[in-house]
This record gives sequence, structure tokens and C-alpha cells, in this order.
Amino acid sequence: MKLRYEYEIAAGHRILDYSGKCRFLHGHNYFFVVEIETEELDEVGFVIDFNEVKSILLELDHRTLLRRDDPLADLLEANGQPVVRMDGNPSAENIAIWVGERLKERLGNRIRSLRVVVWENRRGSVEYTYP
Repeated sequence: MKLRYEYEIAAGHRILDYSGKCRFLHGHNYFFVVEIETEELDEVGFVIDFNEVKSILLELDHRTLLRRDDPLADLLEANGQPVVRMDGNPSAENIAIWVGERLKERLGNRIRSLRVVVWENRRGSVEYTYP
């Protein structure tokens, strides 16, 4: 069985160690397409509850996404701003991996395949797939 879920969030980010304009703090309306395939349904009859997928995406919504060691993270948090610290730069690629890894944790060994597409704007997207 295959599930498809689409959702849009707003988030800010910046890319450290990069010479382009994305080194400056800015935001996007990220559009996600999540597809999950399992061999079997859970005890309720779901691949996964749509609300579980949404809750993972909402962890990023209206947050500032920063690399774990970004000095801006401490300043923002000290001023009450919500920050998500990522192991790598918060590129669309790493955001897709972040979402994919959380979905894999929730699904465990029931997962057959997973696809997370992140549109950063109308022109560009990245795709994370598992396996």
C-alpha cells in the first residue's frame, strides 16, 4: 500500500560556509510531497496516520532552521525564537533527509519505500528516497 501526503510550511534558514546570497538569513515556503509504501498496514489499518506525517513537518513550520554550530542559534533561542538545529546546513537536501529519517523512525521495519520531495520554490526541488 502506498500513501501520498502533500503539505506546505514556512521556515527561515541560512547556509554557512557558502559564498552565495543564501548565506544570509532568509525564508521559504517549502512544499513537501511525502510518499510511503509499506508491506502491511498498522493495527488501525493505516500506512501511517496523515496526522503523524503532518506533525513531523510542523516541527519545521515557522522555525528558523540552522546548522547545529551556527552562532545565530543561541542568540535566537535566548530571545524566545524557535530554532531547529540540524547536523548539516539546512539545505533543501538536508531538510529532506531530516524528514525522511524521522519518518523511518516512526515506521520501523514496516517501511518498504519512502520518498520525500522538498520544493524550496517553484523552480527547484530535491528528492530523498529510501531504500
